[in-house]
Amino acid sequence: MADRHYQGNVSLCLRASIESHREILEGEGYMATRRIERRLENLEGEQKVLLEVLTSVKSDVKEVHRGSTDGQQPIEATMTKDMIRVFELLKTNGDGLQFGDLVEQLDLGMHKVQPALGRLTDHGIVIRTGEAGQRYTLAGFSPESHLGHGP
Repeated sequence: MADRHYQGNVSLCLRASIESHREILEGEGYMATRRIERRLENLEGEQKVLLEVLTSVKSDVKEVHRGSTDGQQPIEATMTKDMIRVFELLKTNGDGLQFGDLVEQLDLGMHKVQPALGRLTDHGIVIRTGEAGQRYTLAGFSPESHLGHGP
């Protein structure tokens, strides 16, 4: 080390080492250690805040699954067979279907398809698309993301 950094002067190398060690023990090292301790304390505080937020979100998610405060269950828990059939059919048709096509392909009467479709639309699961809104499709459905993947 003396050859590499102090032109071979071993005495100068030892003095520098001792001085560096003294600085670490008397202050600079202590200050660095205190800075690290403060950072850790700040991280601990941030971690507590994040844990509280996550606990709150988890509680909210559980509440949604139990139903809203007015006693209603989430739509998924109250879907009728007809609603499920409409949903499943629309899931396989990325471009959406017209009302008449839904009635025909489901082999259900208009009096069964209309309320099921209306309820799915009211809850934002199904949306009207196409010119003048004559087609129905799943909300947020992208046909490109389901090409070749099946239902």
